[in-house]
Amino acid sequence: MSEMEQKQKMVDVGAVESFPAGRGKRVMVNGNAVAVFRLGEKFHALEDCCSHAMAPLSNGKVQDGAVACPRHGAHFDIATGEVLSLQAVANVVSFPAEVREGRVLVSTQGWLADPMWVSGRRLGEREPDSTQLELEAVEG
Repeated sequence: MSEMEQKQKMVDVGAVESFPAGRGKRVMVNGNAVAVFRLGEKFHALEDCCSHAMAPLSNGKVQDGAVACPRHGAHFDIATGEVLSLQAVANVVSFPAEVREGRVLVSTQGWLADPMWVSGRRLGEREPDSTQLELEAVEG
């Protein structure tokens, strides 16, 4: 994909100063809730939905580059969406974010084109059975 195509797939979600340092803020992109985090001068964007409890990660406590789900405390890496602790066992989707001319931009690539996606799955798709995940981990 060319640089021009990549730039066209970015959505302006607000002025840099509207994002508090060290906290998440919920924004809507193509009808989807996205949590934008400001860590120093870098911005990161994750789907705003814990993969375990469906709680908004934008309300979670931010510490050491991770956000804790406000419902059960599962931790996710803010830069990658990788799950770091239980109760969650599935990563959340992360999106490219950048600053241009004092504005925060978030990518519209991937599932953001389809507002029916939640935690990397279509709404209504069954979440993996935790017993099956434990068996696969033991067998693997």
